[in-house]
Amino acid sequence: MQHVPLLTTLERVRAQRRMGADATGDDELLKTLIAAASAEFARETGRVCVPYYTVRHYDMPLRSPYALDLDEDLLELAALTNGDGTSIPIEAVALRPFNAYPKWRITLRSSAGITFTYADDPQGAISVAGWWGYTPHYDTAWRASGFSVPGDGLTSGTIQVTLGATGVFEIGHYLRIDDEVLRVTGRDATTITLARGQLGTTAASHSAGAAIHMFDVLPDIQNAVTEMVAYAYKSLDRVGGRVTVYPGTTVLVDDLDPLVRRALEDHRRKTLVVIR
Repeated sequence: MQHVPLLTTLERVRAQRRMGADATGDDELLKTLIAAASAEFARETGRVCVPYYTVRHYDMPLRSPYALDLDEDLLELAALTNGDGTSIPIEAVALRPFNAYPKWRITLRSSAGITFTYADDPQGAISVAGWWGYTPHYDTAWRASGFSVPGDGLTSGTIQVTLGATGVFEIGHYLRIDDEVLRVTGRDATTITLARGQLGTTAASHSAGAAIHMFDVLPDIQNAVTEMVAYAYKSLDRVGGRVTVYPGTTVLVDDLDPLVRRALEDHRRKTLVVIR
């Protein structure tokens, strides 16, 4: 997968393991296990469960010049370029399904008088730029943190931001400022440390007062990955290593909370058969 985002936070894992505030000696190990469990959940479900930005290319559709089926979960269309190099206006497009996320088909409105086409070669002729990922709650997934960019703003190289209070932020949280996604990598009482330009976005300057939004992973996914991390952590001595908890590409769920199995089954990518 192009992107494998973290699906839980250090604070949530520490709370699940009932670690005291001073018991920070294994924090780096827990971060490693969070990354491993997040990657395993992504492999098992075939999903990227946090929005990411990219451009994908598609062959000219052969069955209908008005419909383009997608091989990944689309959340928001930013730009659509036809195979002849012309830009297709967003208002000429309808995304399917209409009332749910993610989207799996781009259709051209008949009233627009536009069809998919190509100039020289049909292979990879059409480009689709936008936000992708498996986020059924996309309309509400980015919530206001209650904070905004302080002072003189942020440069593209700023990695520490002093906010006066940081209690709402957790290590592993994804933030969005304007069109940039950032990840919280550390915090103290007043300052958060950030990894810039995450999930296909580019580190950019941001003006003072720009809103800081936080991404909410679906609760059942976050709980499942937290449980996977906790299981891996408590099983290290028994299995004799850090990676054998997940042999091959199959998650051992027998000893885990049944909600882990349910989350994997509920969110696993389904094979779509299109009948025309």
